[in-house]
Amino acid sequence: MLQTFLNEHLIGKNHGTRFECIIIRFIANPSISRKLQLKTLYKTYAIVEVGLTIEPSRKVQLPNFTAGLLQVENAIRKAAFIETSGNKMKYEEEELVKDYRNALEFAPKTMEELKRYANNQKEIEFKNGVKRTDCFIRTRSMNPLSLNKRLNDIVVSEYFNEPSVSSYAYRFTEVLSNLFYRAEIMLPGYNCIVFKIAQTVEEAKQDVALEDSYSLTFSALDISKFLAGTAEEKFHMLFESIKEGMSLIVDFDHLEKDKIEEVMNEVAQKGLDMELVYVSKQNEKYLAQLLYQVPNGPAEKADFQLKLTDLASGQTGTVPVASAGTFWAAHCFNSISIKKKEIVITGRKSYQAELTRKMEKLPEKFTFDISEILK
Repeated sequence: MLQTFLNEHLIGKNHGTRFECIIIRFIANPSISRKLQLKTLYKTYAIVEVGLTIEPSRKVQLPNFTAGLLQVENAIRKAAFIETSGNKMKYEEEELVKDYRNALEFAPKTMEELKRYANNQKEIEFKNGVKRTDCFIRTRSMNPLSLNKRLNDIVVSEYFNEPSVSSYAYRFTEVLSNLFYRAEIMLPGYNCIVFKIAQTVEEAKQDVALEDSYSLTFSALDISKFLAGTAEEKFHMLFESIKEGMSLIVDFDHLEKDKIEEVMNEVAQKGLDMELVYVSKQNEKYLAQLLYQVPNGPAEKADFQLKLTDLASGQTGTVPVASAGTFWAAHCFNSISIKKKEIVITGRKSYQAELTRKMEKLPEKFTFDISEILK
């Protein structure tokens, strides 16, 4: 309840960019020898341990709530001493203390008030989740970061637990990841965008990124309309939801709008059954491309084909290679080599890759005669 109360009154405002979160751990009646921790988690979370003299109880007690509340300023002060790689980034300690002191006026002061607060806690926590995300978006929008990492993955994550939604989410994940990677989209400090999609945007905003390798964006999908729709309507409804989330992150993280719109337009025109390039290689004579289409679900395999183009004559030829799941295809088709008379497709060199190929009964490499492909 104390956490809910503090978030209600403190997280809607930016108090600097050094910490995304301050985690206060109360240590009940600590011994004199107990060393209280002061460190970071996930690089941007401050962890502050504070001793608290209380009477242990499994029930909500006003004295314990009040005792914890009155130690929060101590935790705010101690967080300023945490050594982080972002120490040059601002931590608005005095502003946070000021807002904390103002919040004390609204704290429950009787057991009856505390009980009423407990009855409304679930609703307040939901609003806090939206407020936290909106504050993050506002902060990122006002403090642009340099675009220094290439986008590797798109993940479409939905909350509905419906097979048809999951199938489309998987296919959009695979298609968009491929196209955005090949478009060489750059991102500020992370390499993956995760789309959180729920019945309402507010529900989607309850989630938070715990690692700096990815960032979240949020949108809504009317699940009743989706389930009642045709295949074409389902595609367009989820696509529009993804577009909504993409527009949001493009704005608050100042991404490469023109390049992103070009990819989204291609998906709008060609749909999810388009032919994708998994890996390619070109020399002065030939262009070799490993092509595939995304299957309906992660449990299904995709059929991979080798397409070879003679750059001088424009002649092309295509031969089947093998079927594989898209999640582990790199274990089998990691690179292409163009030799004098052959095209060689080779899998990754790792123990896991060897096990995958053995399980799928696929070789370490595939060799194709150039003359046979182009005949």
